[in-house]
Amino acid sequence: MSGASSGTTTPPGGAKRKRSEPGSGSSSKEAKGGKGGKKSSSNGVAGGKHGSKTANGTAAGSGEANPKRIAYFHDLELSTYEHGRAHKFRPFRAKLAHQLINGYGAYKDLMEVLRPRLVTRTDMGQYHSDAYLEILATAQATANKRFGWAQTDVAESEDPLVRRKIEEVFQRFNVELDPQKSGNAIFPGVLDYCRLYTTGSLGCAARLCAGTADVAINWYGGMCHARGSRAAAGCYVNDVVLATLELLKRFKRILYINLSGVHADAVEEAFYTTSRVMTLSFHLNAEQNPREWPGTGHVDDVGVDDGEGFAINVPVDPGIDDPMLVSTFTEIVKKAAAVYLPEAIVMQCGGGFLSTERGGCFNVTEQAYADCVRVVRDLDVPLLMLGGNGSNMARTARMWAFATMVLLRKESLLKDNLIPDVVPCRYYFEPNYEIVGPTAKMPNLNTAEENLKLRRRVLGNLNQLMTK
Repeated sequence: MSGASSGTTTPPGGAKRKRSEPGSGSSSKEAKGGKGGKKSSSNGVAGGKHGSKTANGTAAGSGEANPKRIAYFHDLELSTYEHGRAHKFRPFRAKLAHQLINGYGAYKDLMEVLRPRLVTRTDMGQYHSDAYLEILATAQATANKRFGWAQTDVAESEDPLVRRKIEEVFQRFNVELDPQKSGNAIFPGVLDYCRLYTTGSLGCAARLCAGTADVAINWYGGMCHARGSRAAAGCYVNDVVLATLELLKRFKRILYINLSGVHADAVEEAFYTTSRVMTLSFHLNAEQNPREWPGTGHVDDVGVDDGEGFAINVPVDPGIDDPMLVSTFTEIVKKAAAVYLPEAIVMQCGGGFLSTERGGCFNVTEQAYADCVRVVRDLDVPLLMLGGNGSNMARTARMWAFATMVLLRKESLLKDNLIPDVVPCRYYFEPNYEIVGPTAKMPNLNTAEENLKLRRRVLGNLNQLMTK
């Protein structure tokens, strides 16, 4: 049965409902390729301890109502892990965003702070293979010993032949020992790091399933490129797929929206054959920019089998600016929601579209991201908000903080566009100390005519679902 033809939308505001039983377990099979998905752990992510601080509905002096219940995950330990100073997924970005959110007075007073239980390898095994998770455990032990974090039983031989053999085993899973060779190089605590950010995403998903939150936020999450048995682009465990699988235990149809400038290839691949998840991705046009990774996400890639028509790709050319991105996003997202009638939404906001992004090619500011988040917020569907890529730490942190204010309906706290003096790492936002940074001046290769053609093709793909 088509996802567009069954069920109803969640009522505005998200009425509280009891969490349903896991059901038949078909969601695990979908991500595993349809063969014998593993059974989830019996206690579930929802069984952990959560913070007792709840949203009070108003901000001091703001006079604005806060109609949604917001759950927010932040763990300071995550910011201590380090991929490498030039990496696009450095967790320190989320710490900067947290400092901004706290500086604006929107942390414990306006959101419920989540403290879910730590996920296990069994939880991560709902999507990832046992052999791959074992490699990550071995990689962590190797890195911990190499960098002096702990004494382990893992022997790192000086024999070049033995070392080469170890490297070959790691490379089968696209994991490298040498950080100079790959963005997937091991670092101390790599598996613990994966468990922590996945804990945040699964804990947020569990809150939405339980009906005790309308919006759940984990800016540390969004590692959308990891496959079931291999790392990719600095993503080792795919918390996006795992959180979506958790949501499928309660909701019949999930709309996944990727707004990161890079195609979320692994998420699309995981749900390419099912109608229960519609993947919608806004990213750089790989056809016109063949050297850009990952080279996927063509507008005609629409899914196969039961999932035909439920993969929607919106590839844009370099230079797109705020007005064009927001208008394109708004028209397509509203159409997708009207056709598909999602019961929950997973949205990923990576910083790849932002101006001044290292290696980037867009003229987009934090304001455009905020406007796009507002469109999704106003759909009044349970929403899981995740982070993603972004090599410019200051710009990405500002974008996440701005998006948080939009979700809270507290844009008025962004006084005069200035970052508060109380933010500890305020010097990262020199020289203007503003929440919205400057735009680039790259030529916009997306002409009005070409953009209109793109929209028509995408809307045409969506219209075909209405006939199924």
